[in-house]
Amino acid sequence: MSNNLIFNHIKPAESSKLNKKIFIILSNVNNIPPHIWVSAFGNVFSLDIKGFTANRSIDTVIRSFNKSKTPALFIELKSPTFSHDYVINALSKIVTDLERVKYNSITCLDPVKQYCEMFYDMNTSNTKILSDLIPLLTKNNLIGEIASVNMKTERFELKQYDLNHINERILSLQ
Repeated sequence: MSNNLIFNHIKPAESSKLNKKIFIILSNVNNIPPHIWVSAFGNVFSLDIKGFTANRSIDTVIRSFNKSKTPALFIELKSPTFSHDYVINALSKIVTDLERVKYNSITCLDPVKQYCEMFYDMNTSNTKILSDLIPLLTKNNLIGEIASVNMKTERFELKQYDLNHINERILSLQ
């Protein structure tokens, strides 16, 4: 049995939905590891080696993915019972406080983990990689639809990776 994450019933991403909901975004899904972003109501947040991205337009991100033919998955998260502005401001604070990814310390998954702790009251302390988090979100019925850009499939299997892969990637980008 595979330890890979499997996503089924993938639909083409629609800007109207992406601008109204919350998503975990996986870009370069064929890479190990993929890059992880979070979007809330059309605003995208992320950490990388250079720093953080806050409040970038989802439409701008999709245009960039399409221009570079970057395959990406959008995993819908159930919206918390907070105002859109509150969620967006909280995510802005999370990424600015974390600043950037750091070897053996902070990864691009950390903003998603902190979001889940804050808005779903989840304990993510043992969550180190995406394959730790997705089953936890599924168990708590927090995942909605799965959408994609630059992928022609209704099913996708994300290859398993670990912290060593993440740290090797961080070192290669420094």
